[in-house]
Amino acid sequence: MKAYFNLDADFDVRLIPYSPVCESDELEIRAQVYNSGGDGEVTFVFLLDGTELGRENVVARSGRYAFAKLYLLLAGKCGEHTVTVRLEGDADFMNDTVNIPLTVRAEHKVLLDGGFIMLGPPNDRNACDTFRDELKKFSENDWRRYISEMNKIGQDCIIIMVCHQFLTLKNRDIAAHYPSSLYPKSDIAANDPIAAILDEARKNGQKVFIGIGNNYGYTGTPDDIKELFERYKVYSSFYGWYLALELPMNLSTENGVAMWQRYDELYDTIRVLSPVKPILSSPYGMPSELFGEYLAAEKNIDIIMPQDWAGQLQFTIEESEKMHRLLAPMCRRAHKHFWANCESFNFTDTEDGQYLHLDCNTPNRYLVPRFRGGGMVGPEGFDRQMAVTRPHVEKIMNFMLTGFFTPPGFSPLCGGEASVRQYEDYVAYMKTQK
Repeated sequence: MKAYFNLDADFDVRLIPYSPVCESDELEIRAQVYNSGGDGEVTFVFLLDGTELGRENVVARSGRYAFAKLYLLLAGKCGEHTVTVRLEGDADFMNDTVNIPLTVRAEHKVLLDGGFIMLGPPNDRNACDTFRDELKKFSENDWRRYISEMNKIGQDCIIIMVCHQFLTLKNRDIAAHYPSSLYPKSDIAANDPIAAILDEARKNGQKVFIGIGNNYGYTGTPDDIKELFERYKVYSSFYGWYLALELPMNLSTENGVAMWQRYDELYDTIRVLSPVKPILSSPYGMPSELFGEYLAAEKNIDIIMPQDWAGQLQFTIEESEKMHRLLAPMCRRAHKHFWANCESFNFTDTEDGQYLHLDCNTPNRYLVPRFRGGGMVGPEGFDRQMAVTRPHVEKIMNFMLTGFFTPPGFSPLCGGEASVRQYEDYVAYMKTQK
């Protein structure tokens, strides 16, 4: 029995970063193909505008994916292109060639490419009191409308931060933001917001990362991943996975490295299910030499997207620039894609009018849209946060869209009028970048 392959452009090929890309980027072309026949081999051939870039011969086991990738420098390639992946070998093929359009720009504007969304934070996470109740009212239709509104302002990548959340941090009682056989349903109004988001993103051409675990210490399990994949694998907008547990880059000992290794038991599951889907992590802190060494040896995480820490005033704008400048060559040497995560929020002052620089869990300290340093545009404004990252990164994301960017007239009014003002301020800023 021969190997049997069917190559699908929507599900079996990923460009990282996704198009449009910049001449300074290193493009990764990834391809997979499922072998529904007998054991065999297959050759992946990669082409740009009909010219072969390279090929890789891969063992193709029955009932498994064969996978290959190629890196391409884009300097001097500004313009419109076609990436082609072709399969060759002594096998049967339903479809052996796919073409993917690619736009290469001379440079990117200082604008957001996308950002995080929450579906419903824990009920006792006090900092989220400013938007939690309205956010949990979103129906599936509200999520569709919101994703399309974000698409209108250029947010072509959506990161679903958490699919499995603690209802309360006190009890650490896991609930799922979708109908799950593993956990009870969370207390959000929407029955399956993830399906609604993925379906609307598919119509718009947006990319979606699905979060694994949560940012309160839960890494998730292989069963979590399998359930999410089986439910949502039919959506071509399902671009990759996000590791929601936030990890440090200022590693000084092997104990720090061990924190990153908490995800190691999950990677094989992800790669077996769909090896082309990239894995994204959003760590924090100033990168140490040990972190650079770890990245060079680490083989699973594909995209490093550090928190710039400027919104919460852990870093100054200058420190953020330094962090991105130091991390860029580490990522390039390790073949990691480097994206930015600019914080589009500030914490409020405490009741006595003091801003506590380090303690994010202080009672009566709330997450609100960016207002310090000029807000959207100013001497320490959000525009500067984006500007200092732009020379170093492929994409600029933000934490976060929900609660901080609400279109005028949109209901539920998540984040209040301050989130409407930030949306309007960003739209006004966008017009200056035309």
